[in-house]
Amino acid sequence: MNSTAPNVLTVLGLALDFAEQGLAPDAYTLLTHCDLICGFPATLAALQKQNPDLAARQRFFSLTLPLEPCFADLEARRAQGQRIVLVAGGDPLFYGLGSTLTRYFSPEKLQILPQLSALQLACARLGQPLHELEVLSLHGRDAWQQLDCALLGQKSLGVLLDAQHPIASVARHLWQKGCRNYQFHIFSNLGHADEGYAHLSVESAQNFATHGAVTLILKRQDLAPRPHLGLEEDALCATTGYTTSLAVRATALALLAIEPSDVFWDIGSGSGQVALEAASLTLRGAVYAVEEKQDRACAIEQRAQRLGACNLQVIQGLAPTCLTTLPDPQRIFVGGGLHGKTAQKLLDCLCQRLLPGGRLLISCVLFSSFERALNTFQDLRWPLRILQVQASEARPLAQNLHFQAENPVFLLCAERPFEEV
Repeated sequence: MNSTAPNVLTVLGLALDFAEQGLAPDAYTLLTHCDLICGFPATLAALQKQNPDLAARQRFFSLTLPLEPCFADLEARRAQGQRIVLVAGGDPLFYGLGSTLTRYFSPEKLQILPQLSALQLACARLGQPLHELEVLSLHGRDAWQQLDCALLGQKSLGVLLDAQHPIASVARHLWQKGCRNYQFHIFSNLGHADEGYAHLSVESAQNFATHGAVTLILKRQDLAPRPHLGLEEDALCATTGYTTSLAVRATALALLAIEPSDVFWDIGSGSGQVALEAASLTLRGAVYAVEEKQDRACAIEQRAQRLGACNLQVIQGLAPTCLTTLPDPQRIFVGGGLHGKTAQKLLDCLCQRLLPGGRLLISCVLFSSFERALNTFQDLRWPLRILQVQASEARPLAQNLHFQAENPVFLLCAERPFEEV
């Protein structure tokens, strides 16, 4: 282990069981030769209790929130030549303090000395190659959307949890999303004498009680269905008359040019086909299927569960009233609701909420809806592309085939400029 040096902030990862087993000799030597030991209060208290000689000889600096003033103080001390060691548990660069420090201090000002992380130990206990996991943390953050996006993939997951995100809440979340093909491998107090573990199904994990921080490995048992482009209409549509044809969906999604991290609104979702296909494209984003009718909204939710569209959330209500709590979107598809007395109010709201650089696509068959959308986009002077989609599909006829034409559909795709005219 390297020694401390002036003008460099050393970040020392402590073994997870250091409070019980004591410091490793090289870590102890490093701490005895520095001018200042820095860390969060709980870590410093455990360090002083376990090493009273350090408490008697060394100066300690407690980190408090917000961290920026503490970092400014440490930077001033570092510039004066003080030898500073910041202590943290496990691997400081694995969802730890080291990641925050790298955003404040340049690489030449940092020396990071890691130990094993809790997830590394969990993988070792389970015989699970770490590189085969997708890793995320719910520890100290609200990352349910990140979990939903990770569930769309085909990999097993490594998840760090805290008291605010217990195992039971994660299991209920997976159950609600229809992701029931996982095995819960739960590890607590890793590296300590009272280390514990449990192996449960999604169903049984909903009643599992944990306290404090735990490490979870979610092993996928088999490949479950997932949303994709070109979904079969017959398998999705419970109600006729509220569907969007394959040709229109493909053209609309191509015009919208969805990015993986986009927030996508499907207004007047109907059968939910467009929202479900968009869910396969927003792998790091979110899809909101907005539908006024309760029966249709429930049907969309059931289809999303069946297809494992974890990043799709159904909003049952009347737009634009029900849109107020949703995050502003980069992409909007309107397949219904652009007629009647509130149509212009809805369109104006969507134009206001769309983020700069975003795209808003109106799909309509009525000339009145076409005219309303065209006039609105022209008044705003937004770049606009208009297509008419009319497809024909082969159908049996007299022991042969004929092509049956679908109704023509107008697609108006407008892009909100970064600088308004």
